[in-house]
Amino acid sequence: MVSYPFFQLFADDDIRKDAYTLQARNGALQFNAIKKLFAREDGENPGRVDIKILRAAEAKMNIAEAEYNLGNEGPARIALDAIRTKRYTTPPSGETGDALRDAIRLERRLEFAFESQRFFDLKRWSLPVERGSFGDLKDGSGTPSDAQNLPVGNPKFQLPIPQTATDLNPNLQQNPGY
Repeated sequence: MVSYPFFQLFADDDIRKDAYTLQARNGALQFNAIKKLFAREDGENPGRVDIKILRAAEAKMNIAEAEYNLGNEGPARIALDAIRTKRYTTPPSGETGDALRDAIRLERRLEFAFESQRFFDLKRWSLPVERGSFGDLKDGSGTPSDAQNLPVGNPKFQLPIPQTATDLNPNLQQNPGY
C-alpha cells in the first residue's frame, strides 16, 4: 500500500500518480495501492514484472544531483527539467539554492517510488527516516506504523550482513542490532 502522505506528494498533473498507484478496496476498507509493479496483463506470464536495472530517468536524476552538489545550478535544473517535462502536464521549474536541492530530492522520491532506492538516498544525504502518524487507509486513518522514525546514526542504518556470508566467512561480525 502507498502511505497517505506519500500519495499526497504526487501532483494531480503528474502522470506517475496514475501509473504507479490505484485506489483499491478490501471489503469496506479503501487503500492507496501500488500499481507500478503489477504483472503484465497479457495472461501468458502471470507474475512477471520487467524490473529496470538502470533507466534514462535515473541517469538524468544522477546528473541533476551531481551538478547541484558541484554548485552548477543551471545544468542541475536542465537535467531535472528533462525529467519533469515528461512527467507533468505543467511542470514546475525555476528553483534555486536549497529549493533546487529539495526539488531534485522530491523528484527522485517520486520517480523511483517502490523501487527500493529511498533508504539509500536517505543514507547518502544523512537524513533520518521519518514517518507521520497516519494510518494505512486511503484517507490516512487506520493503523499507523509501530516504528515512526529512524534517526541518522542508528545501527539499523547499516543493513544486516546476510547469514550466508557469515556462514562462509566466520571472521565476519554481524552489524550491531541484528
